[in-house]
Amino acid sequence: MIRAAALTVIIETSLFFLMGYRRKRFLAVAALANLLTNVTLNLAVLATVLLCEWQGIPGLLVYAVIAAGE
Repeated sequence: MIRAAALTVIIETSLFFLMGYRRKRFLAVAALANLLTNVTLNLAVLATVLLCEWQGIPGLLVYAVIAAGE
């Protein structure tokens, strides 16, 4: 999960830089916000998967969580 979050932060921050957002403060805030939301979304997906397995709910609920988080 940490590697996926780090990869997402690197890619999205690099894209911001390439699009012209070059202020250090903006890039730092964007990277931090991306890291926090990515980790939170991954934990929500994990909790949903575990809940679906535990309750016998179809796993399609995971896609709803991902769509809402994105």
